[in-house]
Amino acid sequence: MRAKLSNITVNKTEQTGEKEERKEERERRERKERRRRRKGRIKEKEKKEKAFSWETWNTGWICALGGKSKWVADENWGSVARESLERGHLKGCVVVGVVPSLCQGKPVTSFNINSLYTCVTSICLKHKGLGKVCHPYLMDCCQVLGVFGFGAELGLYGKDSLGGFNVKLFRILPQQNLLYWTIQYLEKVIEVVPKNTLTKFFQPSGCGLDVNRFSFPPLLKAAARIEGLFEGMQVHGLGAKLGFDSDPFVQTSLVGMYAAAGRIKDARLIFDQMVEKDLVSWSAMISGYAESDQPQEALKLFNEMQVLNMKPDQVTMLSVISACAHLGALDQAQWIHLYVDKYGLGGDLRVNNAIIDMYAKCGNLERAREVFEKMQRRNVISWTSMINAFAAHGDASNALAFFHKMKEENIEPNGVTFVGLLYACSHAGLVEEGRKIFSSMINEHNIAPKHEHYGCMVDLFGRASLLREALEVVETMPLAPNVVIWGSLMAACWVHGEIELGEFAAKQLLRLEPDHDGALVVLSNIYAKERRWQDVGELRNLMKQRGVSKERGSSRVEINNEVHEFLMADRNHKLADQIYEKLNEVVTELKRVGYVPNTHCVLVDLDEDKKREVVLWHSEKLALCYGLMSEPNGSCIRIVKNLRVCEDCHNFIKLVSKVYEREIIVRDRTRFHHYKDGICSCKDYW
Repeated sequence: MRAKLSNITVNKTEQTGEKEERKEERERRERKERRRRRKGRIKEKEKKEKAFSWETWNTGWICALGGKSKWVADENWGSVARESLERGHLKGCVVVGVVPSLCQGKPVTSFNINSLYTCVTSICLKHKGLGKVCHPYLMDCCQVLGVFGFGAELGLYGKDSLGGFNVKLFRILPQQNLLYWTIQYLEKVIEVVPKNTLTKFFQPSGCGLDVNRFSFPPLLKAAARIEGLFEGMQVHGLGAKLGFDSDPFVQTSLVGMYAAAGRIKDARLIFDQMVEKDLVSWSAMISGYAESDQPQEALKLFNEMQVLNMKPDQVTMLSVISACAHLGALDQAQWIHLYVDKYGLGGDLRVNNAIIDMYAKCGNLERAREVFEKMQRRNVISWTSMINAFAAHGDASNALAFFHKMKEENIEPNGVTFVGLLYACSHAGLVEEGRKIFSSMINEHNIAPKHEHYGCMVDLFGRASLLREALEVVETMPLAPNVVIWGSLMAACWVHGEIELGEFAAKQLLRLEPDHDGALVVLSNIYAKERRWQDVGELRNLMKQRGVSKERGSSRVEINNEVHEFLMADRNHKLADQIYEKLNEVVTELKRVGYVPNTHCVLVDLDEDKKREVVLWHSEKLALCYGLMSEPNGSCIRIVKNLRVCEDCHNFIKLVSKVYEREIIVRDRTRFHHYKDGICSCKDYW
């Protein structure tokens, strides 16, 4: 019995011990959990306080904004800042630099200025608005810190409040630091300054400072970026007054500014006056011509540059390639491609993308594809360039195929990619495919449609004669219709003879842009088609009063590496008599196979014989006849037209390709036409 009771007592003792152990274990876990939660609260508190206090755990001292600074150890300010920077405590590094005067009178000059500058600029990139907090301290230190301190102070404000606190800085800035004011402050202005405040920033005299030659290039660059001709001319005038207009840096900036403002003659005048022309000035002038619709002048200037043995860089070549693409001269394009490879510029991704676009616009889709296939690295622009190339040539199947390959290689398309895809569907009549592409852009790729996408959809429906759907897109789109939208609807109505809706679209366009020559011409043509000659006369008188003229049709053809341009009824060419003789010969040959001039596109109140003459003297016919005269039999003739090819010229060129057994490639305003054996690649859908 005693043994049994003893066992029960032992068991109870063991159970009690186990309970106590479990209780102690539970209490340990609870204490551990409380410590963990306490640490979490501390960290959370520290995280919240980061916006209000700067901590430098590694230096042994803390400075609270708005409070007192306590010095603990380490009198070597520079090493403290560097250590903070290396450990990632950027704010602590700045505190060491900006508040030493508060820290028991430690001299600011002992601080390593380079460390301060690096830290301040790093912080302003990551922590918005901290520059305003530092401002009171840096205002006291800028005069001692000199150029780096001033530059750091400018950097602190970034894009938050340019010009707010900085006016005070101008007043205390030593005169010898003007160069840094120019570089640091004005370069920031270029990126964010609106047009109406450019003059405000250029008021150093109001801050007690004198300008120097380094003040002008950034300001002229800012004026060029916003296309502010008036502001740019003001800067130019001040530069001339102060005698800086002959400085090569200022002159180069003036070239860029006037070219960006469309004053290409003024830009060339300054360029020719330059005594010292470097690569930047040559590139600026070439770029100006390329962007001002003067590609031949750009290529001519590039040839002059070669005579002087100046080696271009990637920036120069991008402008040259762009000019050649605009010109559509294949022979020159091939020479430029060889030049790029010869001088080792072919490895640049941007240059390769530009070459793809150049070959496509010169009518050689095969060469464009070869360049693409040989590229070791491709980005979204590379793929988009090929998709746009196929779209412009009417090859919608390949455009869509490349889009699917692009997605297989995990290249995310952008808005420009979808413009090319919708353009391809539009010119191929793929209405349902276009709907799917537009839907996938929104739902699968999360790209919000812009005006150009809605314009493509209006064009897609308009070309397919689905004018009701096109109008529905215009009426339901979340954006306000712009000139492009109404222009697409207007053009579709004109092609399909929807006079009433076309007149409405034209008037809506003219409300947005009263002097739009295309809308005025279409509206005039609508009235002419309805034989409303009085309305035609009134509209043309209005155009005359406003100084609005119809864009003249012109066509270019490249023969023996030389580009020849023709206007309608042009007789300025040195071989004009022979060209018109050839034209009469060609017309006679084509009439034998059924050609009859289509005078319906001549919307002028003339008799039928005069209309027939007018339609036969279109610029593309003259360019084609010169090509037939000059190019050997069997060779391809390439023509670039600045306007849409009319119906009569389209049929004319188709018959020429059959009768003369020639391949003819025509690039008009909207697309390419490949004529061969009497058939066009557009399938009469353009």
